[in-house]
Amino acid sequence: MIRWELVKDARIWLVGGNVVLAVGIINAYLSPVTGYEPSIYTGTPLVFWISVLFGLLVSTIVVFHLDGRLCNCGLALAGLSMISVVALPLIRGYHYLGENDALTHLGYARELNTEIIAMNELQYPAVHFLGSVLKDIINIELTHSLLIVLITCVFVYFVFIPLTVRRITSEKLVVVSGVFAGFLLLPINHISGHMQIHTTSQAVMFIPVVLYLFVAYYRAETGVFFGPLLIAASTLLLLHPQQGVHILFFFGIMLFFHLIFRLLKPWFTISEDPKIHYFTFIFAFAFWLWAGSGTGIESIIQSLVTNLILDPGAVGTDVASRGLSLQELGGSYEEIFIKLFLIPLLFCALSAIIMAAAFFKNTCTDRADRLWSLFVTNNRSEKETILYISVGFLPLVGFFFAYLIADMAQFYFRTYATMMPIITILGAIVIGRTFQLFNRFVSVPKSHFLITIIIFIIILVSVPVIYSSPYIYETSGHTTEAQMNGFDTAFQHESEEISFSNVRSSPSRYGSGLYGPSARDRADYYREGERSGNVPNRFADQALHDYFDNPSYLTITEADRVRDPVIWQGFRYSHEDFEYLDRDEHINKIQSNGGFDLYFVDPK
Repeated sequence: MIRWELVKDARIWLVGGNVVLAVGIINAYLSPVTGYEPSIYTGTPLVFWISVLFGLLVSTIVVFHLDGRLCNCGLALAGLSMISVVALPLIRGYHYLGENDALTHLGYARELNTEIIAMNELQYPAVHFLGSVLKDIINIELTHSLLIVLITCVFVYFVFIPLTVRRITSEKLVVVSGVFAGFLLLPINHISGHMQIHTTSQAVMFIPVVLYLFVAYYRAETGVFFGPLLIAASTLLLLHPQQGVHILFFFGIMLFFHLIFRLLKPWFTISEDPKIHYFTFIFAFAFWLWAGSGTGIESIIQSLVTNLILDPGAVGTDVASRGLSLQELGGSYEEIFIKLFLIPLLFCALSAIIMAAAFFKNTCTDRADRLWSLFVTNNRSEKETILYISVGFLPLVGFFFAYLIADMAQFYFRTYATMMPIITILGAIVIGRTFQLFNRFVSVPKSHFLITIIIFIIILVSVPVIYSSPYIYETSGHTTEAQMNGFDTAFQHESEEISFSNVRSSPSRYGSGLYGPSARDRADYYREGERSGNVPNRFADQALHDYFDNPSYLTITEADRVRDPVIWQGFRYSHEDFEYLDRDEHINKIQSNGGFDLYFVDPK
């Protein structure tokens, strides 16, 4: 009778959770963005966030208390809640999300769509191709089709993290832990892992597909998964060659260590056939054909070797400079670390435990076997699979520290993002089996209550850092239609003899997004010898027209008027600087549409 009441109540709560979530999504849809939003969190109605949290709370309670169909319904509700968060820019009617690299990728997709360039002229054409095809099929703006590609990649990540866990072990608590671990989106670090069109980030989101097919291929008795694994790895290569390099080393080191393990028999008890040698060689050949001679990979290797040899002591100077900026904004390393990296660090620690457990479980020793059995079972396929994943993880650690020592911040954070899907999968297994321990020592109702609270708090901490926002001292990256149209009009009516200057919104990036990177070199937008075209800090305190030798266009976006004066508390520019533009007699506003202003600065 009690069980029936629990099931009956669960059904009511699941229906209620879905209804509340639907109300929240509709409310967000009916509250479209009307201008630049510095934060998608504060710009979205509170009703939406309450509905998402309610849906997640109901789903965690149902999932960890019931089995079978209702458990699956609870997982579906959790998935819908998180996908609604990921799809929020599309729901709210964002024109586009992301400046800088995101605009350049928009430009490449535009050139691909208009057949200015071919797919083989791009080293990573997959995202651009998908956005272009989707635009033609659905007949929507390219900016919106790329947002759909972004959402789809995250959805794939959500699906294949728990599927990979399930391929390793089918224990319910472990698989469910994998579902919620995937929702944390640990690869997002806002340095080289972004929630916007950024081909490296989309490639990282695809890594769980490769891991799933590897586990399926390794554990299958036939080679049925060989073809899909090769296709998935090749797709990753098309998404971004650097992630292809990581996966190549991932499998290559597995093959190397398999030979070592065979030499150390009988101390290591592993299968004779690693099942990956043919795949590794074929994928290495495919990589060489596509990206082996590419200048991008060569330049990265050259920079890495040069920095390691000539300047190996400059560790983390880029991060240090960001730290100084944080201090000026009232933040600190510690605060940002807790917000961005505390949960990933916890998963790293858990993954280290299961890696050690897999190592000892595959030896003939009985050293602390009872301890390691808490995390890795005696199932031969499982313990070998985890061992090989752990071994494949080693070169990623090597890459991370090599880039760190060489002070190549963008690349060691890219490698960090690559490591996170593996960390998420292994960490989820440890969490699930730790939850199983709770059930041994604590009564089931108390254990499930504790598990529900832990999972809900971890998700609650993670959701605010999915998007870039002032919460982590960043802007939203929101690119409005008014800003795009403003730049478009400015470029169409510009004089070729007059260069552009800007505050933060880069004219060259918008030019790349509007017309494609091939249309015009980025340096051609600015004064000779300049790459960015930024005006001096706090220019209201000086005669801006004296800064220029020749007449110049000065572009000011709505985002510029919010970022420094509001979000960054006048860090480089204040309200007074923008007010100064309208009162200086040598500066004239020649174009305005509410989201974009174009000024003409005459030094004469």
